[in-house]
Amino acid sequence: MFSNDPLYSTITLPEKREFQIKQFTRKNDEYWHIRNHYHDIYEIVLYEEIHGYVYINGFKTTISRDKLLYLPPYAVHGFDLQPKTNSYTVLHLSPLFLNHREEITSLPSSPMVLNMEEYSYDMVSSLFNWGGEKRFPHSVRHETILMILLWIIEQNSHSDAFESDSRSFTRMLKLIDRQKNYTIKVEDAAHICNMSRSSFCDHFKKQFGTSFNRFLQEKRIEKSQYLLINTKKSCTEIAADLEFSDASHFSRLFKKHTGILPGEFRKRLIDR
Repeated sequence: MFSNDPLYSTITLPEKREFQIKQFTRKNDEYWHIRNHYHDIYEIVLYEEIHGYVYINGFKTTISRDKLLYLPPYAVHGFDLQPKTNSYTVLHLSPLFLNHREEITSLPSSPMVLNMEEYSYDMVSSLFNWGGEKRFPHSVRHETILMILLWIIEQNSHSDAFESDSRSFTRMLKLIDRQKNYTIKVEDAAHICNMSRSSFCDHFKKQFGTSFNRFLQEKRIEKSQYLLINTKKSCTEIAADLEFSDASHFSRLFKKHTGILPGEFRKRLIDR
């Protein structure tokens, strides 16, 4: 099944916070597919229990307990997870954390899957626990995050890195994220990436598994889900913010992508 979590590709850090560590346990009764997406922050995932695959920049690799996933901003990735309990700890890190810190200026620019021995796993797991423990002073947690990053830098030459031409999309993706309503024309996107229209469309579909126009439509629906959850804006206001032609058009597209109307989506979340 496809993930119905509207926030999987809309991960943000609280204002003025440079990092956060969260633990997740999800019991999946069905096969779980999370289509290719990206974030504007660093994402570092330590797996306690997992059965499945990660797709990074067009490559596929298994993920398991002995792996650590490192994703720099705008790395394109997706997942196929088997119907078993999945537990993992995630460090989300703002690029602001790296400012004026000379010891971590060499943080890898390509996504990686790090293979860990048992002692390495125990060490990194302990660091994640310390960094996520809010009863510790911020300075202690801060130094713990630095130790995790330094360990990743040290392991860089011993990991599976995933280079590709996806970086050519980074400038364009940053632009449409700043734009917020996802209405850029495909010709303008291709120009930003220094590609012809046809070459851009081919490369984009290879990376994201969908057309650019459908990608934009999905981004607008995801943003509308976020607004329905986190604001009190009406459907008419959300439709206007995201430049749908009207509220009816917004509702039709929302139901096409999610199977339910916006009002029902909001009500289900309130009734949980």
